[in-house]
Amino acid sequence: MIAELHGKISSKGTNLRDTLEDNLTGNFFGALRYIPFSKGIKKILLQVIEESSFDKYETEEWAERIEFWPYHKEGEVDLIIKLNLVTIAIEIKYNSGLSSDDEISNEEKSLEKSRNQLARESRIVKEFAESNGTKPILLFMAREQDGKEIVSNIEKRNIIEQGVIFKFISWEDICLTIEEIYKSSELNYFERIVIEDIYKLLLKKGFNSFKDFKSNGNDYVIDKDKFYLFEDNKEYNLSSNNYSNEFGFINEVEIEKDGYYEFL
Repeated sequence: MIAELHGKISSKGTNLRDTLEDNLTGNFFGALRYIPFSKGIKKILLQVIEESSFDKYETEEWAERIEFWPYHKEGEVDLIIKLNLVTIAIEIKYNSGLSSDDEISNEEKSLEKSRNQLARESRIVKEFAESNGTKPILLFMAREQDGKEIVSNIEKRNIIEQGVIFKFISWEDICLTIEEIYKSSELNYFERIVIEDIYKLLLKKGFNSFKDFKSNGNDYVIDKDKFYLFEDNKEYNLSSNNYSNEFGFINEVEIEKDGYYEFL
């Protein structure tokens, strides 16, 4: 809805394929605005931004602090969040790369302006922050593997505007954080519905990732002459907010040399 209201999606939806990132931006942050600052977006930002960057008196009703696709002569960041101590520009990538780049690579003492998308946006957020009297932060959101490659390239070339803090968070980590928010006891009934919708959206986009593999049989000695059946009973139900994380062994079957066995 937010993307359509800002003219990113045509009224007939004919350009939906070309505006997937704008649609994701609007859906994710548009819904997250309904969650108090400390219960939602702050928990995500704290994954990569220091606690000291946030005023303890930051307003919980932060919807008016966010601006989608603000105009600037150098381009357009996906959104700006204006807080008491920091101004955060957020660039979001889903399935595409950066919109512009060049070959500029700066030495430590020199800084030639690059037309690289993130370099341009670092200059944009610095101007916004200066007008607000706050510290500038450029936050890049992308899939983990793609994002790390882009960030590594950016940092090696030293093209981010001086004085701008450059941070990266993956959609996979955001998805895990949203899951943790949902499982917390802080949310009221309506907030939980919003967070559940956001979580389902991220799963639909394929942002869930494998976290760990735990077994209550880690100390079990495996006998080469026996048959073992492994059962992964891990389940998570959003509505009941419960995990079942059991891992079972069945070892009563002995393997005979000339026997026939069927594995299910």
